[in-house]
Amino acid sequence: EIAKGPFLDIADSFLKDKTIDQLIRNGLLSQEFYKINSDKFPVYSRQLYKHQVIAIEKAVLGKNIVVSTGTGSGKTESFIIPILNHLMIEKEKGALGPGVRAVLIYPMNALANDQVFRLRELLKNYPDITFGCYTGETEESEEKALIKFKSLNKNLEPIENEMLSRERMRKCPPHILITNYAMLEYLMLRPGDKIFFSSVYSNNWKYIVLDEAHIYRGATGTEVSMLLRRLKAYIKQNDIQFILTSATLGDEKSNNKVVEFAEQLCSSKFDKDSVIRGIKSEIIKPSNLNNITFEIYSKIAYMLRENYTEDEIKKFIQNKHGNINENDSIEEILYDIISKDNNYYMIRQILNETTMTIDEIADRLKLKADNIVDFVLVASRAIKNGDRLFEAKYHMFIKSLEGVYITLKPNK
Repeated sequence: EIAKGPFLDIADSFLKDKTIDQLIRNGLLSQEFYKINSDKFPVYSRQLYKHQVIAIEKAVLGKNIVVSTGTGSGKTESFIIPILNHLMIEKEKGALGPGVRAVLIYPMNALANDQVFRLRELLKNYPDITFGCYTGETEESEEKALIKFKSLNKNLEPIENEMLSRERMRKCPPHILITNYAMLEYLMLRPGDKIFFSSVYSNNWKYIVLDEAHIYRGATGTEVSMLLRRLKAYIKQNDIQFILTSATLGDEKSNNKVVEFAEQLCSSKFDKDSVIRGIKSEIIKPSNLNNITFEIYSKIAYMLRENYTEDEIKKFIQNKHGNINENDSIEEILYDIISKDNNYYMIRQILNETTMTIDEIADRLKLKADNIVDFVLVASRAIKNGDRLFEAKYHMFIKSLEGVYITLKPNK
């Protein structure tokens, strides 16, 4: 076989906890966070995940942590919020001068660029905190950096606290430095770049963040471990705080090994409480369930693919199912219907037993594979109060081949 799959994988939503507003009122975070409240960063309305709150609490209290939660679980907020909080407190004290407070180390420039985009959105109305991305792609001069920025970001002007060029970052090191481990080593070696670690600007270093920490294994891990030791010795800071993130560091049974890995990589103290895992919300099965035919899901899937209006889809659901609140969104209506459908719980039960392909699930339920695909499409749209009912992913496994040969008739 050349390929296997597609396999269907589902995950429960993560358990929600406090809002940033509540953390501020509890005295954990600075009131400066109110100044960056926005649609992208709703301080009052959006509940953080439980594991995010735990990570923030531990980081703010000065603990080294490893955030090992799934894709899309908000690992970024787990370290960005403590870093911003530290900088905001410095600002409140009148001590927020130039110089790096946090370095965010990414394995790929694409991930570093994604973080720059997030910070640009987050800090566009908060110029006091500066940030800059220093990688092999960063232009030397401000003039060239500005031209490049405008070519990549049509109709956008850079915000004043984003440092685009190497020359500007050397003149006034940003509070948050985004880079990769190869460039970090260059910065420590090149005379012109040592400004980031000089006595004038190195007294306030606080955080080192290693994203995708699982890649630092073997020779690469040894190299990065030595680099971090040299960095700590260079800036003469013994209280550097480490935050590691990864979606693939095993399960809770692996925590002891994760602690050992983190300590060897960072040459700093971690313990079992340092490892933070995702906490899933519990799905409660109602006592009274419906049995909705898969033909209805297939029709809704067709309407979604063909971009029917919300009113048209609502009218179809009303005719086939009835008892919907027309003031609710399509996502909310689908959530209410599917959460009371026996088929939903049957599929969940099957996938909890073992990993299965779409064809295998269809055979088990005596359906066509297209029925399952349509159900997945519709169920993935079911969202209420920020909770997604059916967090689904497809996985396809394909062998690496030297070549593929076919036989053409009549001659082989």
